[in-house]
Amino acid sequence: MERVLLFILAASVDAQIRIVGPTNCSGRVEVFYSRVWGTVCDDGWDIKDVSVVCRQVGCSPPFDGPGLAFFGVGIGPIWLDDVSCSGSESSLDSCSHSTVGIHNCVHDEDAGVVCEAFQIRLSGPSNCSGRVEVYYGGTWGTVCDGSWDINDAKAVCREVGCDPAFDAPTQALFGEGTGPVWLDNVDCSGSENSLSDCPSSGFGNQSCAHSQDAGVVCEDLKVRLSGPTSCSGRVEVYYGGVWGTVCDQGFDMNDAEVVCREVGCEAAYGVRSQAYFGQGTGSIWLSDVDCLGSENNLSDCSHSGFGNNLCAHINDVGVYCEAIFKKVVKLKVVQTSTVDLNEAAVQEDLLKQVTENLKDNGVNEDVKVEWVKQSDGKIFQEDEIKKNENLFK
Repeated sequence: MERVLLFILAASVDAQIRIVGPTNCSGRVEVFYSRVWGTVCDDGWDIKDVSVVCRQVGCSPPFDGPGLAFFGVGIGPIWLDDVSCSGSESSLDSCSHSTVGIHNCVHDEDAGVVCEAFQIRLSGPSNCSGRVEVYYGGTWGTVCDGSWDINDAKAVCREVGCDPAFDAPTQALFGEGTGPVWLDNVDCSGSENSLSDCPSSGFGNQSCAHSQDAGVVCEDLKVRLSGPTSCSGRVEVYYGGVWGTVCDQGFDMNDAEVVCREVGCEAAYGVRSQAYFGQGTGSIWLSDVDCLGSENNLSDCSHSGFGNNLCAHINDVGVYCEAIFKKVVKLKVVQTSTVDLNEAAVQEDLLKQVTENLKDNGVNEDVKVEWVKQSDGKIFQEDEIKKNENLFK
């Protein structure tokens, strides 16, 4: 529904101005002469003219002066053309312009103003990742992914107070928005503090659908292992505010080396495919990962793109970043008392002593030590010199 803000243009009651549009401070400029409302032609219309109108109607700051009937075509006369303000005038009537009612325009060239600050927000799973949405002319809309890249994401992330910019997803990765698609062909250098400072095709000048809505990820990629130990399990990555998994397509030991390094574990010992550590949930973020093995982060490796895969969670990949094997060691115990070493309580106490001794000597906390029974079901066997031999693993 259009709103109308009426303001006295000059001392004469026959000179008034109003904004007709979605808000009191954004819309088509209309002036009142000879008791008839009419419009202003966009010939020569610029931000200086907008500054005067915004000041006159009590709105700020002046942000843009769209032409070509951006806020719809008006009716009645076109009163003013070739308006040229210095920007300091108190009213539009004080600016230079052609004779009232004299013009070479049609209503398709009606001028408008946006007297509201440009705003930006992210619509997604977290405050720092989501679909890019901009507020312009009283309406929230989206940004088309034409030419969208990491430099554009840097400007957005900086503007919304998030850092660093990690990715610039396209094709409505965070879902399709609604309303206008305001911007297209955005071309930031990456140093801008606001998306509005970047070149683009202009507000509303595009032919995109919401299936092309652009997004940003202003959060570092995180990697974790979900499994039986801190150094073995299903590979999971945090991207765009959501934990997801990695497809086993093309995943090899080079990729495992990078994962193990990133999660702070030792060298990779193995890759497990087909959801060996169980199926994950949520998105399958990566597929066709191809690391050299020397990278420090999985995000430095080539892949098919976040969310671009034909995998199911049955294809979730896992890694071993530790040696998982059994080592059998013979231990001779000298019996100095008549205690029966095959009594359960005695064996349990001795096993505890052995385990603590191993850990005191730097063996990994995760090592599991247990007795191995012999063919007769006993653990300890008396040898020829009256010593007890035991196998443990």
